[in-house]
Parts: sequence; structure tokens; C-alpha cells
Amino acid sequence: MNSSEMGILLHSFDVYDALQFIQGARKAIITACFCKDFIEKLGDEIEVEHADWMDHWKWRPLENNKKVYELKADRFPAYTMDIAGVEISKFFFRDMMIKDFFQYSRNAFDMMAQAANTACLAFRAKNIDKTDFTQMRKVFEQQTYSSAFPIMSGWFSKVNNAQEYAYLDMYCNRTKHTCDVATHAPLAIIGDKTEPTINPFVKSTNSGLVQNTRKEISTEIPSLYTFVSNSYKEFVDAIKQEIKQRTFVSNRYYSLNVYQQKLKDAPDDAFSIAFIDANTTLENMPDEIQVLFVWDKDDGDSEREIRGKNVPFNTIYIKDPTKENIYIGKYAAEDAIGEDNLLRFRKYKKVIPQQGELPLFLQAMNDPENKGTFYHSNPFFSIITVSDDEDFLKRVSLPF
Repeated sequence: MNSSEMGILLHSFDVYDALQFIQGARKAIITACFCKDFIEKLGDEIEVEHADWMDHWKWRPLENNKKVYELKADRFPAYTMDIAGVEISKFFFRDMMIKDFFQYSRNAFDMMAQAANTACLAFRAKNIDKTDFTQMRKVFEQQTYSSAFPIMSGWFSKVNNAQEYAYLDMYCNRTKHTCDVATHAPLAIIGDKTEPTINPFVKSTNSGLVQNTRKEISTEIPSLYTFVSNSYKEFVDAIKQEIKQRTFVSNRYYSLNVYQQKLKDAPDDAFSIAFIDANTTLENMPDEIQVLFVWDKDDGDSEREIRGKNVPFNTIYIKDPTKENIYIGKYAAEDAIGEDNLLRFRKYKKVIPQQGELPLFLQAMNDPENKGTFYHSNPFFSIITVSDDEDFLKRVSLPF
């Protein structure tokens, strides 16, 4: 299933925002694969260069079948490579690639955790700015969520108990926060074999000291990559199963209405507001809603396309569907939002008008946030434009 198909599937179950995290995990794994391949290529080049150097040694026999080797200093291998015109040590670059491999592999699990957070928990999703694999594992261990999402809970448990994940996590934690886990890159003086390894290191845990032994790069890196890749495939299968339950996806909106007004003789009354039509009494409207603009283009003539966009409106008014310009309540955004390519379902809390307040339409008209911004025709929300300015009407009728 490609990204487009996955996006369609997620949107059909009201969790389109999870796509970006699934894509992020996949991209991290692809990058880790690139690092793995480059590590292997550099290892092969170092071995060939070393073997070629050994072939040019001179030796002469001594008594008791011993030999004396004479080195040619002018043929001493450089073990360097050209990167954008800069000579770089192959050992340095391999060491950097190893660290990148570990970091991207570990990052993939944080991305998958974000996807589980938004796809499964949906309306109850934890703060994505404070979410990682460890936190979400603990969440899915809770009885409420382990019962609601047994497949996803099992996936978190399986990964967390895997030796491969523990090693990835400890390596990244050490190199990011403590000190370098160096690689050991011996070059045989007699012979042509090199066996680079990752040095042993220890990790202090609540259960005691964990000793990580020396690991051969040629076997450990491919093994870890296989683990990460298989974990991703199992994760995607779990997502596909769990979202079918639609456990926490009520009261989500993917489009709004916008009323905008601009009159030649009343420039101070120019404004625009976002609103939804009430589908019941104000008291029975949900206390909280979430909104993410999602455009599902499916005209039958071309490939289906889905796009998302964050909602800029801080206030969403609730309109009486039977009357013009009569609003019975509003929803206020819980948090601010800026320019960002990270899609978020924005949360809004219901606000009930208090006795003695100005009518909501007048409040909206006089709100400074609603002044000076007008919207062009676009696929994310429906626009009602009232104006006696023909040029203005022509401008806003053009696609954004």
C-alpha cells in the first residue's frame, strides 16, 4: 500500500493526521537503509585498499622460516574519499554513518509511536510535542487502552522486549547524552582481513547494570535493520486493524463555512468569520470538537487525491441553520497555531453566551481577529461572500 492509498484509508476512518507520522517512520527507515548500505560499501573499499597495500610489501626469508617485511612508505594507503571536494577519512565517515544508522532507526520507533497516538487515541491523543515510544508504550500498557487496542498494545510490548530495540535505545541514549560509543577498526598487519566492531559499553538501569558486548559491524547493522524493517511492517498491519474500531473519532470536522462581508459604504463593517451549522440545541452540542481541513478530491476523472491543512481560525461560531446571521454559541480554540507543515486536529471548547452580552454576530463583526482577512475560493471550506464591490467579488472567486 503506497502513501496515497494509506492516506485514503486513514481518512476513511477519520485519522488522516496519522499519515505524516507513518511516512516519517518510513523515511527514517529508508535513510537507515542508505546508511547501512554505505557502511557496507565503505568496509569493502577499506578492505580492498588494505589488501592492495599488502600486495606491495617486500619480504625476505630468515632462519627458522621467519620473514622480515619491508614497507614502502610511498604506497601507504590514504583511506580517504572525496565528498564535495573535501578529502574525508573513510573511518571517520563510516563512524558517522553508524551513528546516523542508529539514530534514524531509533527515530523510526518514535514516529510509529506518534502514529499510534493519533490513529488509535485520536480525540484523546496525547500532546504530540511530548510523545515518544517510551511514553506511548506506557499509555498502551494501561488497562483502558490495552483492552481497546490489544494488537497495538501487543506490538509495543514485543518491540520493547526485543534485545535489538534495547540495544538501539541504549546506543542512542549513550551517544546523545553521555559520550561516544566508539568503533574499533583494526587493520591486520599480517593478512588482509579487517573486522570493525562497535565497542562494548554498559548502561545503568533500574534492574542493574546492562553490559553490551562488542558487536561486529558486518553482522550487527544488517540484523538491526531487519528488526526495524519487520517492526514497521507489523506496525502498519496493526494500525490497519485498530483504526477500524473508530474508538475515539467522534465530533471531528474536516470543513467549515466562512461568511465574509465587504461593503463600499461601510468599510468598518468588513469582516470574515468561520461557522458551523447547529445540528441540535446548543446545550446538546458537544463540549469539544476537533477540526482539521481535509480535501478529498475524487472526481472520477483522475487519481484520487487527499490534502490536509491546519485550521487558522481561533473562533468557530455556531449558526442557527434556520435563520440568517443568527449565532447561538461558539467554539474557542484551546491553543495557538502558527505556520507549520505538521498537521494537527485543532481542539475547540464550547462557549455558551452569557446574558447581557452583545449578539454573537455583532461580537464577530467587531472582533479584531476577523478584520482584514478575506478568503478566495478553495476546497477546504465553503464561502458565503456578501459585497457590492464587483472587483472584490471577482478577486475572491479566483482559486487561492
